[in-house]
Amino acid sequence: KEGQDVVLFVDLGRTMPGTIELEANPPAGVSISFDLGEAMMQRHKYAADVAPDGTRLRFRPMIKHAGWTSLRYAWIRFENITAPFTLYGMNGVYQVRPSNYVGNFECSDEQLNRIWEMCAYSVHAVMGQPVGNDPAPKPVLQTLCVDRVDRYPWAGDSRIMQTVAEYVFGEFELVRRANERFIPTGKRPLPTLNSIPPYMLDWALALVDHYRTSGDGEHFRQRIPDLLQLMEDFDPYPELKKGWYFFDWDLRMPNVDSNKLPNIQEKGAYIGKYIQMCREAAEAADIAGDKSASELFANKADDYTKRLRDEHPDRIQAFGLHAHTNLILGNVPLPEEQQSIYNNVYADRALRCSQTPYFGIYIVRALAKIGRWDKAVEMMRDYWGTMIQAGATSTWEEWLPTWQMPVGSLPPQYEPPIAWSGLSLLQPAGAGPAQWLISEITGIKPEQPGFSSIRIEPHPAGLTWAKGTAATPYGRIVSSWKITSSGTMDVEWDAPEECQSVLLVLPQGKTYRMDNKKVTPYKVQDGKAYFNMPSGKHTAGVIRLVN
Repeated sequence: KEGQDVVLFVDLGRTMPGTIELEANPPAGVSISFDLGEAMMQRHKYAADVAPDGTRLRFRPMIKHAGWTSLRYAWIRFENITAPFTLYGMNGVYQVRPSNYVGNFECSDEQLNRIWEMCAYSVHAVMGQPVGNDPAPKPVLQTLCVDRVDRYPWAGDSRIMQTVAEYVFGEFELVRRANERFIPTGKRPLPTLNSIPPYMLDWALALVDHYRTSGDGEHFRQRIPDLLQLMEDFDPYPELKKGWYFFDWDLRMPNVDSNKLPNIQEKGAYIGKYIQMCREAAEAADIAGDKSASELFANKADDYTKRLRDEHPDRIQAFGLHAHTNLILGNVPLPEEQQSIYNNVYADRALRCSQTPYFGIYIVRALAKIGRWDKAVEMMRDYWGTMIQAGATSTWEEWLPTWQMPVGSLPPQYEPPIAWSGLSLLQPAGAGPAQWLISEITGIKPEQPGFSSIRIEPHPAGLTWAKGTAATPYGRIVSSWKITSSGTMDVEWDAPEECQSVLLVLPQGKTYRMDNKKVTPYKVQDGKAYFNMPSGKHTAGVIRLVN
């Protein structure tokens, strides 16, 4: 009606990357604007991209970055109406790379199933998208979908997303190109990616991860000189260079600016990640055939492990959650220290939750590394599970389970300066569970790069059954297991013929049967039984473990 303002409210059902559009014929002078939000709160206001003139036109919000953003809710406002007009239709435009779900995960816990789906979807939403104001798709994992000035790849965030992109979507070439885009082969001097020294270590670890999953030995060997240069340029001794030592938005980490040196917590977390990078690069270089580089990496890791132990005899109490987590992932703590570390930083279910899902997956990995798979799954429920309960349909940039907020509202937001506009509710740096559940609960891992040899090592973690699929360069690998009412455990797997062997690592039992015949593990060690299935035999099979 004339003189009336109208607001159309749209709920797309989940946070998605894209935009909305409508066709209508408003008369000249009508004002059309779009309020968009990832939560049920108007967060970003945009004018329409064309002005009404009384003819049938298509209207979209004029979004700064590539014409789209992440959104779930939209408030479409028609103001200063002077005459009746017709709304002919309205569409949601989904911006997505056409990549199929190859991997999957399902188990006896429906909450974990929802966590897996949310995390996998979040990575799918940012693969191969335009970056910033450039509308052309790039070979990147973009990191952010929200319309924000820092909408470009972040190296630390990207590392987490890459494992999901490969395990779930088989996007090995996309990941290789993304790493190359961060730092081209042979580039000197090495840049400090995103001005964050720890992200340089994440980039290096991402190269190792990619070699493990893709099996691209030629590419990895070409990058070894870059990794050696990185080891030298970003050495934590004798003193860390200035920079932003970001690990988490958690208030326990001060996040000092680039003009100050990091404190003991940041330094401990950085040294732990540096040692982890050296250890994993040493192993990968050895497999790739570069024994000299492998020895350099291994010696550095061993020297700095001893140095940290010597310099911090009080490390169990001196270091907090973030430092201990990275030190565990770098194999720094002695076995006899693990229980004390667990009691100090992990035993309290609330305190072991960090404020950033990006770092949360490292806590999950650390718990698993010290043999606490049940606590790792518990952490997943406490953290990502409560995020879903608060209304998440994709992984959020920040979250603490202690935050009290109505379903559908925004988590606490920073005041937006010129270069910022709030926390994103579609930030797949927090999507690590999508890969972890496949690799740790169903147990599918590459025993040799590219899954030429496969390791199946399931961890029940209190569940009664689980099944999953991982994408590999050869095709799908399937693993499933169930614990029967009588206490037996049936494990089933199926692997492509190109895989040379399957290593089964199962909980120690009294007897094992395969194809109705009793079988004997070739090794029993630390409560685990090892079975090696050679090439061309038992690429698919079922084994029953009797306790």
